[in-house]
Amino acid sequence: MQYVAYVEVIGILGRLILGILIDALKNTTVQLDQWFIVPTSDTNNTALTVVSNVYISIKRLVSRYGGEVPLSDSRDK
Repeated sequence: MQYVAYVEVIGILGRLILGILIDALKNTTVQLDQWFIVPTSDTNNTALTVVSNVYISIKRLVSRYGGEVPLSDSRDK
């Protein structure tokens, strides 16, 4: 019975920590978007436009290739 309680507590804490990390990542992404993405009405400043375009390009690359990391397999060696 003690083992079941231990597993339940670890499971709940794991889900709680995972939820906090996902929420923090989402809030950070929203904040970075607000800082780096230039509104379309402010395109006169070329430095801000360049920073905005670089940020958007990096964000697209991370979203495209971020989940495609192959796992190492012992058969490949």
